Amino acid sequence: MHRKGDSARGVQIFNFDRTGVRSPVVDHVWRTSSEPIERFTSVAVTHWEIVFTRLEGETWVHVRGPETRATTSPVPQGADFVGVQFRLGAFMPHLPVDRLVDTGLRLPEAGSRSFQLAGSAWEVPTFDNVDVFVRRLASRGVVVRDPVVEAVLQHEPVALSSR
Repeated sequence: MHRKGDSARGVQIFNFDRTGVRSPVVDHVWRTSSEPIERFTSVAVTHWEIVFTRLEGETWVHVRGPETRATTSPVPQGADFVGVQFRLGAFMPHLPVDRLVDTGLRLPEAGSRSFQLAGSAWEVPTFDNVDVFVRRLASRGVVVRDPVVEAVLQHEPVALSSR
């Protein structure tokens, strides 16, 4: 997978490793390292994701929402990134996706290798163990899937009542 970024020398390419995770809430997991560019332009996307950034012994965790337009962000040099892209219809009940549209938020640290999410401390996963992290998110109800969205995506009839 490739994403393009802007630089003073023209267009650069990020190289992403990507893997699937057997989960009803996750589309895929990716990783990359920063390239020698000043900023990154992301295209508008319908999904949301959690991104783990590691740089010089520090880690930041961001939840990025769906984007209705391209956005530009600075690229920290020497950083490694791991991202979990969630499926359409997946959401965190305590943090509705509509609060994340065209923005993101940084999750607070809970220690040198952990962060706060939904009232609990979570260990920062690596690309190699992110499947365990994803299973825990789903099993604890931190990330759930809307059954109506799933039915629509599968072209199944949906019985809805008016509210």
